[in-house]
Amino acid sequence: MEKKEIEAFEKLSKEEKLKKINEALDKEVRPFIAMDRGGVTVVDIQNCTKVLIKYEGACVGCPAATGSTLASIQHALRELVHPDIEVIPQF
Repeated sequence: MEKKEIEAFEKLSKEEKLKKINEALDKEVRPFIAMDRGGVTVVDIQNCTKVLIKYEGACVGCPAATGSTLASIQHALRELVHPDIEVIPQF
């Protein structure tokens, strides 16, 4: 990710940041989670890089929700949105 892309994201409004995050999740994460009857919703973004999420369906209570699934979500958002994103699940 180029520096100008990172700076452009940081200048977006909160709503625009959330839209970009949701677009990335729609493209790279949600289809795979849905295959296991799960889901993920973005609850909020704080301080530009802290993304709060809530799991849905089969993801609720699943051990992978705090392991590999969380790591995959964070990796996708770091690659597509901002390299410093931290994904924080809300239970």
